Amino acid sequence: MICEGTQINITDSDPNTATSYVWMQEISPYAYQEISQQTAKDISGFTPTETANYKKISYNGVCSAESNEVTVTVHPAIVFSIEPIDRTICEGEDVTITMSGYPTGSTTEWFEKATTSLISSDPSTVVTPSQTTVYTARVTNICTAEKDLTVSVLPPINPQISQPTAICLGDSTILTVSGNGIVSYSWVPSGSLDSPNAATTIAHPKTNTQYIVTVGNGVCDVTATTEVTVNALPLFDTIEEQNTENCTTRSVTVTAKEGTPPYQFSEDGDNFTTQNVFTGMTSGWNTLFVIDAYTCKGDTSFYLEPYPIIPDRFVTPNNDNTNELWTVENLNCYSAYIVEIFDRFGKRLYEWRKGSYSKSANPEDFPGWDGMYNGHQLPSTDYWYLITVEEIRKQYNGNFILKR
Repeated sequence: MICEGTQINITDSDPNTATSYVWMQEISPYAYQEISQQTAKDISGFTPTETANYKKISYNGVCSAESNEVTVTVHPAIVFSIEPIDRTICEGEDVTITMSGYPTGSTTEWFEKATTSLISSDPSTVVTPSQTTVYTARVTNICTAEKDLTVSVLPPINPQISQPTAICLGDSTILTVSGNGIVSYSWVPSGSLDSPNAATTIAHPKTNTQYIVTVGNGVCDVTATTEVTVNALPLFDTIEEQNTENCTTRSVTVTAKEGTPPYQFSEDGDNFTTQNVFTGMTSGWNTLFVIDAYTCKGDTSFYLEPYPIIPDRFVTPNNDNTNELWTVENLNCYSAYIVEIFDRFGKRLYEWRKGSYSKSANPEDFPGWDGMYNGHQLPSTDYWYLITVEEIRKQYNGNFILKR
C-alpha cells in the first residue's frame, strides 16, 4: 500500500537468474500490459498511478517462467489549500494561517519548519512571529501531504519625531520624522504645513497645535506626535511723551503688555535693554521694539507732533539789546533746514543751511539775522522769509518788519 506519487521497488527473492525479464501490469482481469523500461530482475524507481497487480516473466532461452502476482494498492494523494500563500507583516502583528479542502477525517498539524515544533493541531491558528518564519501545514489521512508558507516580518519603524517646541506668533518651525523603511508620510492638521506628505515640513501654526504624523513602510502604519506652542507677541501698552517744553531732550516713556514678562525695549530692533525711557526722539514718525521672556518681538510706530516753527514778527537792531536778531522759535529742534531772507523785490539777502542741506553738513544752529547785507545795514521795511525743514518735509514763508 502506497500513496500516489510514491516510488517503489519490487524485488524477486529467487536466487536464480534469467537472460531477460519482462514486468507486466494487470490492466483488466487476466489482461496484462508490459511496463515500459522495466527489464531488470527487480523493479526500481517505479511510480504506480493506480492500484494494480504486477508479475514478472523470466526468459532463459526458449523457456520462460512467471512469478506470482504482487498487488500494489495506491491511495490518492491528499489535496488541500493553505492561506495566505505568503504574507508580510510588521513586528508584533498577528496573522491567521489556515488549511482547508482536505479529506474528511484527516488530521491536521502546523509546524515551524526550522524547528519542527508543533504549533497547533487545528486547521486554523494564529501566529505572531518575531522574525521571518516558514510554517508547514501537514494533513494525514492514510497518506500525508505537506505545504509551506512564509510569514515575512518587517522590522519596527520606530519613528523619531521632532521634540515639542515653542515659537512666537507669526514665526515658523521645522518638523521632521525618521525611521526604518518609511515610504509614506501624512501630517495632520495639514492646513498650517508646507509639505504634509514629506518627512520634513515647515509649520506655521497660529495657536498651540498638536501635530500627528502617520508613517508607513508599505505594509503597516504607525503614528508619532509632537506639539508646537505658540507664544503671543508682546505689545506696547502706553507711550507717554516727556519734556515737551524742551525739544533737545524730547523723550517718551513706554510700557508693554501681552507676551510673557519681563520686557526689554529697543530703538533699532537689535540692541535691547530693560530701560523704558527713550530720549532724543525726533518729530514725526518713530518706531520702537519690545521683546519678552521668550524673545518674541513686537513693534509700534507712533507720531510725535513737530514743534511749531514760529518766526519773529519784527526785529529792531538798534543796540538796545532787545530784539537785536530776527530768530525762529523751535527751528533748532531740527537737524536739517534752510533759512532764506528776501527783500520785497525777491532778492535773496541772507541764507543759512544746516545739516544735510549744507555741503559741509554744517551742524551749527541758525544764529539769527542782524539786518545786515554785505556789511551794510538794511533800511527799515518789510522783509520776507522762506524756511525749509527736511525732517517734517514742510516749508514756511511770510514776512516780518525790520525797524531801526
